Amino acid sequence: MSLPTDPTWQTASWTTVQFSELGEEFGWKRGQNDRGPFAEKPYLVAWADVNTFCRNLRGISNQSGGVNGNWIFNGPLLYPDSPSDNIYCTEIAIKATGNIAGAGPIAYTYAIVVVTFTPLTWDGSETSDPFGLNSFGETGPEIAALQTASQELDCGYLEIPRPRSSLKFADGTKIDTPSVLRLPIITMTITWERLPYLPMSAVRTMAGKVNSTVFLGCAVETVLFEPVRTSRIVMSDGTVVQRVQMGFKWRPYSWNWAIRPDTGVWAAITDLGGNKQYQPVDFSALLFR
Repeated sequence: MSLPTDPTWQTASWTTVQFSELGEEFGWKRGQNDRGPFAEKPYLVAWADVNTFCRNLRGISNQSGGVNGNWIFNGPLLYPDSPSDNIYCTEIAIKATGNIAGAGPIAYTYAIVVVTFTPLTWDGSETSDPFGLNSFGETGPEIAALQTASQELDCGYLEIPRPRSSLKFADGTKIDTPSVLRLPIITMTITWERLPYLPMSAVRTMAGKVNSTVFLGCAVETVLFEPVRTSRIVMSDGTVVQRVQMGFKWRPYSWNWAIRPDTGVWAAITDLGGNKQYQPVDFSALLFR
């Protein structure tokens, strides 16, 4: 396996580096498995350009103007030979080739960069889910991009104290013991990938509160913002970003409602000062894109 003596150098809009495409003998491969299509594509680049080339392949994520500024995101490279496969750069292998150059930090003439393209576990661009079909009740790419959405159905048990029962059997016999209502609760989880900062201000402001407007397709005050998990990720250029997992608990009745013990009917409740148990706020600040 020998390199071309006179590589054909190319340019592309997705990189600032000249490169040459290599063939099957250097690792080119394409196929399908249970996760969908995949490809391995080898490139030849100058050794001095390999770090820049890898950053172009993996994408960048940073912030301009502070935490409340603009989120600048260039996603990983979409497979250029067949964009409709919807597979992206998820792994890079680098092999040095050519002569060792100089006596300083190790350097070679060229690098063979083998790029693995597979489906992402999250939406890497607005084109991944352009109609918002994998989002919670929202349409449009602004909700779908750069995140994953999942949900879990649970049932909470709500004990209903009744000094005078409001439940009865078909023959009119009343139930005088306290009853338990099985209330469905859906935990909706949104995971933001490569967020360029730790969103502490937004989380502190919204934690333990409910939605003041329709949110993720859910009625006012039916969504409670609770669990948040973060993990640190380092990008190709050394930039530190965050994987932020946020949980929203939905139930069919307002979190500021309870069942009246005298009638068994759902009704709004407040504390003795007239304040709602859960403060309604606008959750749109938690949709970072």
